[in-house]
Amino acid sequence: MMTGNSVVDNILQVLETCVKNCGVRFHIYIAQKEFLQELVKLAMPRNNPPHFVLDKVLGLIQVHFSYMLHNVQDRETGHFSRIILLQPFKIQ
Repeated sequence: MMTGNSVVDNILQVLETCVKNCGVRFHIYIAQKEFLQELVKLAMPRNNPPHFVLDKVLGLIQVHFSYMLHNVQDRETGHFSRIILLQPFKIQ
């Protein structure tokens, strides 16, 4: 049986693979406000995430944001991606 942390790790690994290998349609989908908010919640300090979760989430946001800046000209998704960067993350 998998523990909660191993399930989260597997989900984040699949998401990381998709972020690094999928195209514009995938990135536009995950740029939706609700999706990014849920992803950010995983890494919020009040949730006391394991270090690997924090690293994965911040890495995914960084790769996604970079992709969006270079490949998508949608102002709304770009605006929300910039807001995400301003979230107060504390690396422990």
